[in-house]
Amino acid sequence: MASTSRAALHALVDGLPDDALASAAAILEDLLASQESAPMSAEEEAGIRRGLADAAAGRERPAEEAFALLRAKYGLGGAKHGRDAAE
Repeated sequence: MASTSRAALHALVDGLPDDALASAAAILEDLLASQESAPMSAEEEAGIRRGLADAAAGRERPAEEAFALLRAKYGLGGAKHGRDAAE
């Protein structure tokens, strides 16, 4: 695993657009939670790095759009669950 300084991580976060901050926070919270149970694999770490790079480059979509694509892909028929159900 390559060594990354806190300053480098802060620079990545500082480069994110405001609308990507909630997603980045969720990813980091998941990362912290996973550290309590099992070490992250190289594949997982690479996936997180790709996701952060995508967000920093503006390659993201609104959550509702992503959920709609997943509902269509898995034949969920537009049913909403969890927080989406309250809307």
